[in-house]
Amino acid sequence: MQYDKALELEKQKPSFPRTMWLVLVDQLGMSYGISGDPAKAQRLYEWAVTQEAEYPMFYYNLACSFAEMDKHDDAIKNLRLAFKYKGNSIPGESVPDPRTDSSFEKYLESPEFKAALEQMK
Repeated sequence: MQYDKALELEKQKPSFPRTMWLVLVDQLGMSYGISGDPAKAQRLYEWAVTQEAEYPMFYYNLACSFAEMDKHDDAIKNLRLAFKYKGNSIPGESVPDPRTDSSFEKYLESPEFKAALEQMK
């Protein structure tokens, strides 16, 4: 996969501007999730937040990964962090509405999930 190669090269010799690096990691993680490997996406995003602890999309996509693996509490915890840091989005980007994301569809009727979304507004 080209994103994998690009990230490995970037780790060896960093040269990307910050925004490009954020997009690279974000896209790589989403490609793992879309291809059916949410655990691999989880590992990538957990590493990514050690590099950029206040970038909201890493937390949002980490929440998606947890949701796909039926880890309800971890999904909510990371959604909270995504919304906490939403002001740190890159220009033109915003944290998606979890109510319209298929990763969270199974949680839409959960009282805990509803309460968490209400608190995140």
